[in-house]
Amino acid sequence: MVPAFDGSDDLVWIGGPSEGFRLLVVLCNEAVDRRLEDGRIEVGSNVVERSIKSVALTRKNSLFVGNARGGKTFAVLASLVNTCKLNGVDPEAWLADVLERIIAGKVAAKRMETLFPWA
Repeated sequence: MVPAFDGSDDLVWIGGPSEGFRLLVVLCNEAVDRRLEDGRIEVGSNVVERSIKSVALTRKNSLFVGNARGGKTFAVLASLVNTCKLNGVDPEAWLADVLERIIAGKVAAKRMETLFPWA
């Protein structure tokens, strides 16, 4: 299932790749061709790199949770913070508002779903 070149411009498939893999290789080759033909297309993407940075930092920070319960708590908080960011909500302001409303008793236990960042 490995693409190889036989000296011509055609790919020779070793091991019979799946259709999805073939499509991926063709799309990658087309993207490389476009970059070589048009010098205005950037090879790197700062947008993608910035979005991946938070994932890498979260993964690195999660190494220091201490125990399984701390890991679950960290996962929940990290998920809520990233959900806020994806929905254009300031995570710190949202969390402060939610905690204030819960402590003040402004939200009934059966209405907790109204506190989610997307609500």
